[in-house]
Amino acid sequence: MVYAGLSIRTLRVNSPPYREFVYDVTVTSNRYKMPLNLNVGSLRKDVKRILGNPARSADNREIYEVVYFDDKGH
Repeated sequence: MVYAGLSIRTLRVNSPPYREFVYDVTVTSNRYKMPLNLNVGSLRKDVKRILGNPARSADNREIYEVVYFDDKGH
């Protein structure tokens, strides 16, 4: 799904248990607020202060894999 400043990719599992979930979100507009007060334009030092070291680094890019669960563990 693509919106102005936001791209969301989902994955559908076609075997039991059937489900569909978001596996990638790309935000390019400060219109969309993200958790932990990290938003488009956040400083690299602030990202590292809040999230720590990235999960992976490649080609001068740092990649974080962040998973959020609601209070029910979903």
